[in-house]
Amino acid sequence: MSVEMKGPAFHGTARLILVNGVLYVSVPGHVPVGKYLKIKAGDTSPMANSFRQTLDSMDPKKTFAALGAGLRAVTYVGSERKSGETLVHYKLLVDTKSIMAAQGQQMVDGLPQTIAYNVWLDSTRLMRKVTFNFAGVDALLSTSRYAGVVNIKAPSRNNVVN
Repeated sequence: MSVEMKGPAFHGTARLILVNGVLYVSVPGHVPVGKYLKIKAGDTSPMANSFRQTLDSMDPKKTFAALGAGLRAVTYVGSERKSGETLVHYKLLVDTKSIMAAQGQQMVDGLPQTIAYNVWLDSTRLMRKVTFNFAGVDALLSTSRYAGVVNIKAPSRNNVVN
């Protein structure tokens, strides 16, 4: 899995790459530009746990399972053409406490009671794009090539720092 996150907390774009249980993290201001910190599968440090929870929250399968538990309202926004496809846009309002519980986590002080998700589906009802803001982080999940082979590679050794 590969995830990019943008927001003030990251001072730019953070990148998380998960390959064979090993997590590679690139966060501007914490590691040199273009470099990654390697977090091994058994690492239980608070930083490792935090990044793994963030990555888990970006997993579309887990996201939709949690959304189902916290879903409070669905609003049809409209349809739009993107890359030759017609996508249907919905806005979902979900209860934060229910989502956290569905993911086995406790509610954190300071989080909003609800989160608005924007979801775009294709003609076969496959999710193509999801956007949301959570704890000051703007997230964008997009998918393409369903049923295609995806090969995510770890950064080269030259790009990994301790």
